Amino acid sequence: DLSEIEELVSKGDVPALDRALAQWAEQPLLADLNSIDSGFDEWASVTREAEQTRLIDAILTLVERANAHDDAGVLRSIGTHLQRLDPLNERVLRLLMGIDYKAGDTASIHRRYGRFVEQLREEVNAPPSQETQRQFRELTSRSSHTAAIGENEPQLLSAALAGDAPSISRAVAHANSAGVPDHDVGHPQVVTRQANWAIVLGGATALFACVVVAA
Repeated sequence: DLSEIEELVSKGDVPALDRALAQWAEQPLLADLNSIDSGFDEWASVTREAEQTRLIDAILTLVERANAHDDAGVLRSIGTHLQRLDPLNERVLRLLMGIDYKAGDTASIHRRYGRFVEQLREEVNAPPSQETQRQFRELTSRSSHTAAIGENEPQLLSAALAGDAPSISRAVAHANSAGVPDHDVGHPQVVTRQANWAIVLGGATALFACVVVAA
């Protein structure tokens, strides 16, 4: 029901909105008004499209605000419902890629973007907008950066825990040179990496203390 969805958007009730959108995606707006006569059907089609665009924009605004603190699974579900309703909506695609990034799912970003590019080419013979292409490049390059600076962590962490002073020295140097860009702070892989470095540096401190005592 149109009024129900509008009320949920107004209240900011994200979980209830997800449930309502699951029903909306199965039946288009104003579906019960079809086949009255050709002139009315044309009006209903134009009105339906305008109302759907307006509602999707309002829902996206709500979900983009909620993306910082709400359950990623529910937000992804809402984005999937919206994409089913409007498959070529690039704002929906950007929302979903951002949710994938926060979940550390780079593979999903690539799959999602690839499917969208193919569908856009088939239906309108055009590439995604510059904004969408730029977001894809940024998200995938950030993920590559996170993976690259963490690839040697298992060996270095193990050496640090074993008290291997030369390896600890290399680990500390590596940590200092692999700073975290502002836009990556809070990323799940970055949080894990920072926890690992805390252990590495803790091991270095303990080893240094032992050396001082022995001296």
